[in-house]
Amino acid sequence: GDHPDVQERLRRDRTRIPVFVEEALRMDAPVKSQFRLAKKNTKVGDLDVPAGTTMMVCPGAVNRDPNRFDHPHEFDLDRKNVREH
Repeated sequence: GDHPDVQERLRRDRTRIPVFVEEALRMDAPVKSQFRLAKKNTKVGDLDVPAGTTMMVCPGAVNRDPNRFDHPHEFDLDRKNVREH
């Protein structure tokens, strides 16, 4: 594989496998985009969204948000908030 250090660490401590899976899902979200319909007038950030508006959301984008994850573009088996993706 590309990261023998990670492979070796997982072989030594199999309890880290669920963390590995969560971090892998954070790095490469299986759902790239979804469409949502605003049921009522709402606000997304500074944007007013009228009821009836179809929006495309990219749930994986938040997984790379530096305000949410330290070093978001790095794979980290020790990430404390890995389940927040």
